[in-house]
Amino acid sequence: MRKTWYVYISELGDGTLYAGVTTDLAARIARHAAGRGAKYTRGRGGVRLRYWESHPTKGAALSREAAIKRLPRAQKLALADDASIRPASRKDLPLIARTIRRFNLDPERLQPEQFIVAMEGKSRAGFARIKPYRGCFELGSVAVLEKFRERGVGSRLVTCLMAKFPTPKVWITTMSPDYFKRFGFSTAKPPAELANKLKTICHAEKWGVVAMTALRTSTPAAALRPTRRLPS
Repeated sequence: MRKTWYVYISELGDGTLYAGVTTDLAARIARHAAGRGAKYTRGRGGVRLRYWESHPTKGAALSREAAIKRLPRAQKLALADDASIRPASRKDLPLIARTIRRFNLDPERLQPEQFIVAMEGKSRAGFARIKPYRGCFELGSVAVLEKFRERGVGSRLVTCLMAKFPTPKVWITTMSPDYFKRFGFSTAKPPAELANKLKTICHAEKWGVVAMTALRTSTPAAALRPTRRLPS
């Protein structure tokens, strides 16, 4: 099955920045922290994830990684994420699986590397994922735990993944089309794999699940615009 490829920037304990490529963000950062990652990151103190993007192929991710490495340090520092949203790890999977069962969400292929987790303080408030198919990707499994609702957690998750989606077109399948219209989604005829999901997993006719699409809200290329040097 197809995987989502991620490009990331980590900040090391000595203040230096490191860009890399992976299919599992949380596991890669953990390896860096344990001194088992790239040679460059070893012996430089702690490590934290500053920024990440998703891409549809390894080639696209490697090209983007090379472009990021050519950026001046100031432009790399400008690439920074909301610290309250992090990649999921294997430790999050039991909560994700239980919540998906309770909320009757898509239980297929629950792999931690697909998910992001929204934090409220030290508590996990919700999650969502980019689910890969052979011919497309889906923004799915958006869930907010009951005690954290009405705080904008769902909006943060959707906004984050729409900006980082691996393809220009973002697909979802949902029983709540009115909620997603606020993000620019509209109903559309889905790709064959999502059409099959609507029939076999979502039971669309029974539950009123529809496919919707919107455009990615930003493009990674925008971050590569060179800075204009002012005359000294």
